[in-house]
Order: sequence, then structure tokens, then C-alpha cells
Amino acid sequence: MAIPARDLVGQTLSGRYRIDSELGEGGMGAVYLATDLELHGRRVVLKFPHAENLDDPAFRLRFRDEIGSLAKLDHPHILNIHDAGEHEGRPFAVVQFAGGGDLRDRIEEREQTPAEVLAWLPAIASALDFVSQSGFCHRDVKPANIFFDE
Repeated sequence: MAIPARDLVGQTLSGRYRIDSELGEGGMGAVYLATDLELHGRRVVLKFPHAENLDDPAFRLRFRDEIGSLAKLDHPHILNIHDAGEHEGRPFAVVQFAGGGDLRDRIEEREQTPAEVLAWLPAIASALDFVSQSGFCHRDVKPANIFFDE
């Protein structure tokens, strides 16, 4: 049986990734801020699918294949997949951490000016175009999934 998400905080997975805090939970799974102990304390994000989805062998295969495909995408405005692993039967992906927050938070803080939108919109369009040209469909484009670096 998979460990409840809240119990992952403080654990070290694969002898390498120390889970520091839960960042959030969505329809597909939970995400955690972690420290990569092998790479000088680099901050990373670990993404876990919800445990109830793991009973479906097709879902497990789709998760693994999707991580493998995303790891091949090389674009300056797409987060990198650094690694993948499994913890007590639960697969996870290790993703680049972007410490500047997400677009949802920026919108909630205050309305974006036209100049601010023009500063980040071309990068988002470029990334989505690249994904599409690479034969993929994002399927979950929303402000909470658009991240900014520090």
C-alpha cells in the first residue's frame, strides 16, 4: 500500500531526494519541494500520481511513458525532467524547480499590466508551440501550471 502523501515529508527517497514540504495537490497527483542530496542541495520538485490511479496498469504505463517523453523536450521555457523513480510502489518524477511562483499567484496578487503580459506571454507561446510541434498536447494549460524562475 502506498504511503499517504503527508507522511512523505521528511523522508529521503532513492537515497537522494529529501522531501522538504508539500507544494500542492491537484487532480492527477501531489507535488513536493525536495532537496537533491547528491547534487549540492539543488532544489527539485517531486511529482507523484494519486495512489488510487496506480491500480490501473494502463495509467502506470502512461505515467512512465509521459515522463520519458517529457524528458526529451529541450526548450528554455519548459521545465526539465531530471529523473524518475519509485517509492514503495509509487512512481514519481523529479522536475526542475522554478522558484518564482506561478501565474495563478501573480494574477491573484494583482492584475497584470500589458507590459507584464508582454514580458512573459511570448515565452509561454513559444513553449506551447514547441510542445505541439514535438507531437504532444499539454492537456492542462492553466495559470497554476505556468511557472516563473527567480
